[in-house]
Amino acid sequence: MDKKSDILQAAATLFAQFSLKKVTVDEIAKKASVSKATIYKYFDSKEEVFDQVVKAESEQLREAITKAVDEASSVVDKLRAYLLTKITKIHYLVNFYRVTREMWNEYWPYVDSARAEFIAQEKELIKNILKEGNQTGELNVAKIDLTAHTIVISLKSMEFSWATKTCGVPLEEYVDFLITLVMNGIRRK
Repeated sequence: MDKKSDILQAAATLFAQFSLKKVTVDEIAKKASVSKATIYKYFDSKEEVFDQVVKAESEQLREAITKAVDEASSVVDKLRAYLLTKITKIHYLVNFYRVTREMWNEYWPYVDSARAEFIAQEKELIKNILKEGNQTGELNVAKIDLTAHTIVISLKSMEFSWATKTCGVPLEEYVDFLITLVMNGIRRK
């Protein structure tokens, strides 16, 4: 591993454990076994380190979702893969989850671009699924952009673990029900 990667990995661990405000550059340097000057060689500030950590976690999630969607065959299976992968993986990406769900207002100035970029990527993925559904005849979606935006934004609540746990059904059953609900509104009659 190179020094920059070591710094990001050390920082990710510390930020996940203690949060952005509590972690110091000295602590990141110690955890990464580098000097403070080395950190400043690669990054202008602690906030930039945090931004890069969140972007890396965002990319991990995007790659996992894309892989799962690509492996699915039907439009329904692609939507299911998108939802299940996102919901199960996001909780393991502690810093990204914290920014998107728990304390986004605290971190917003530092990572707004990463969050906005991830949402744009999600919308593009959903748009592609919807277009494919229109082409195969599985769907009849007139306003693809608006539908993709609505799906992505509406499903943000599922990122909260309590949102899916409070209904008393397993996650997969919840996702299947939600997809059935969405699909019956846009499926070709």
